[in-house]
Amino acid sequence: MKDAYHTAVVVDNAEYTFTPSGIMRNVLKGQLDPAGNDGVAYFRGVSTISGPTMVRILLPFFKEGSYDVLKKNCNTFSDCALFCLLGERLPIKYRTIEKVAGVLDDVTGVVQALTMCNYKPNPQAKAFEIVPVLKQIDFRTRLSSRSKPLPKASPSRPIIQAVPRYSLQL
Repeated sequence: MKDAYHTAVVVDNAEYTFTPSGIMRNVLKGQLDPAGNDGVAYFRGVSTISGPTMVRILLPFFKEGSYDVLKKNCNTFSDCALFCLLGERLPIKYRTIEKVAGVLDDVTGVVQALTMCNYKPNPQAKAFEIVPVLKQIDFRTRLSSRSKPLPKASPSRPIIQAVPRYSLQL
């Protein structure tokens, strides 16, 4: 699907993403994608929050079995993870398609019809609303000192993997 994305957050050479099995952690061995898939990584900044601390904060919202391809997916997780780590949101372009499709399906059932009922909304994700979750994440991380994100990476600026404390990539 054009403009559909899979996102993950990399903290100190460990990739975190959300799947039907819950929050997954993959240690990267010299490459950004352990499966060797093509992708783009963007350096987002430095945080005082570690990967394991981020998982503890996000786990109540991203439990095993609560994944939904339209309402609560890898992009939703990356959005919340970036907010937890840096206080910033995932750029809208990475989460637009599923949000539009989710609203359309809620109103018309069009996604279920187009997929010949292969897509079935997950009842565990039905009540998930991003804004209240972000408020709870902010409350949980407020006592942690989040640093300001560094300037955005550019094609001429390499992604830095070894930055003091926790380096973040998307």
